[in-house]
Amino acid sequence: MPFYFVLDNGVTVSCDDGNMTVSLEKQSFPYLNASQLHLRGYWYPCWATESSTHLFLSTALNDCWTTVIETEDSLIFSNEIYGDLQVYNSITRDHDFELQFNCTYSRKRFLSLSFTPSGIVIPPVEGI
Repeated sequence: MPFYFVLDNGVTVSCDDGNMTVSLEKQSFPYLNASQLHLRGYWYPCWATESSTHLFLSTALNDCWTTVIETEDSLIFSNEIYGDLQVYNSITRDHDFELQFNCTYSRKRFLSLSFTPSGIVIPPVEGI
């Protein structure tokens, strides 16, 4: 069963058993264009799609360079949206729009998650 949360005005994140989807209201982000938005992976299907009212970015839990951090209680899947705005008479290699999002799944519940870890992510230990 998917769960949803509002990250910020005009941004909704949906987390289900195998995917994460971010929905951006076009009214809240009139300067964004679907053809210029992508997740960490710079290949299809990591690019945005759109409807008349929203921009959508969706990924499987093991695609588009999604990372996972394991804690004692949770699995935290994380990715970022990057947007390259068209700026006339200017060339930039920086992303003009970045938005990080994540989905947290309890390790105490049974879920039918299906993902293949791409490697081990070890968070930094403070104080060392």
